[in-house]
Amino acid sequence: MQRWTVRELFDHLGRPRVREALFGPFEGNESEAKGFKTVALYAAKGAIPAAWFEVIDRLCKEEGIQTPRYLFSFKRPDGSADGRNAA
Repeated sequence: MQRWTVRELFDHLGRPRVREALFGPFEGNESEAKGFKTVALYAAKGAIPAAWFEVIDRLCKEEGIQTPRYLFSFKRPDGSADGRNAA
């Protein structure tokens, strides 16, 4: 299994497609679209908000790839950050 970074995953899925799936359609200059900077920020940070899991999971399934759960900022039952996404 490939070990993705957030940047690689978003590039593979298509950043405009990720943005649209999360924030809705936009016509015009993509860089002015709602969520454009947010998607870029999380790609640079290296962690995806856990709240985005369902959307990213769906996009991964459409691409035929396994969703890399380790990229998400899930919390453990004890409240600590999961894996490398510790804040």
